[in-house]
Formats: sequence, structure tokens, C-alpha cells
Amino acid sequence: MDKEITIISTEARNIIITNQEQLTFASSKREEAKKKLKQITEEKDKVLKPLKEAVKAENARWSPMETILEDAIEILNTGMTKYMTDKRNQELEEEKKILADKRTKVETKIDKLAEVEKVENKVSTDVGSTSFVEVKCFAVEDIAKVPNEYLLIDEVAIRASMKAGVEITGIKYWIEQRPRSGR
Repeated sequence: MDKEITIISTEARNIIITNQEQLTFASSKREEAKKKLKQITEEKDKVLKPLKEAVKAENARWSPMETILEDAIEILNTGMTKYMTDKRNQELEEEKKILADKRTKVETKIDKLAEVEKVENKVSTDVGSTSFVEVKCFAVEDIAKVPNEYLLIDEVAIRASMKAGVEITGIKYWIEQRPRSGR
């Protein structure tokens, strides 16, 4: 069949239609090519249709379990992120209070800072470990204050500016501690 297809393709590429006879020949080759294409499509479908049905059946079999587990992971990620972000913010607030106290000597501040309960950024278990990394986040607080070049809310551009240390008016920034899996 490959030889026939090559011949049809070569003839199609070489034909120059300048008269009725060539138009008739081109029409014949076109119909021949369409028949071959239909044959190939039918043969391909004979093989692929059962495979597609098998894929569909397997997707239907596994999808509910995947969805349930993805939802569970999202719920756990959200809870872990909130907990670790709150703990880290408490730690930072405590350190800030110690440093802001103008009545306390530097040596005492150093001692007090050492006593502040530090948040461990890694949790290890028998089945794996989770570490937490700082992720800079943003949300639009006042769209009227956002500069025009960001009005389409181009998250890529906002993240690039954020990475470069440029804060955009009308955008609220914060840092979250998000979980990452490790083995």
C-alpha cells in the first residue's frame, strides 16, 4: 500500500493543470487519494477504536479514586500551609517585638531571640518527608491602583516583578509556607 500512496503523492505533486484532460486526470487522482485515505482511516480505526475504548474504561475506573486523593491532598496542603504560615508569622512577630524593645540590652535580646521557638521547616515520617518553602504570593486589593501595564493581570509579569523585588501598587503580597514532598 505504501508504494501506491507514494505514486499518488508523486503524481499529485507533478501535475500542472492547464487543460480539461489534466483536470480529469487530477480529479481521478484526487478520488483515488480519497479512497486510499478512507481505507487507511478505516484500518487505523479498527485498531485504535478498541484501544480508545479501553483507555476510556480505565480512565473511568481510576478517575474517581484520583479525584478523591487529589482533593485530600489539596485539603491537607491547605491546612499545612495555613498552620506553617501562622507559626512562621508568630515566630517573626515575636522576634520583631524582642528587637523593637528599646529598653532591653543587646545581649539580653540575643538571649531572648535564642529562646524563641523556631518553626521546623521539615517533617519526616516513615512514609516520606515534607519540607516547607517560602512562596511569595499576591492578590489584587484595589484594581484602580494597579498600573496600566498590569491591568490584564498578567500573573507572569507580576511574578517577574515580584522576583525582581518590585512591588506594584494595588497588589497585596505575602509569604506562605507550602509543602513539598521529598524522599
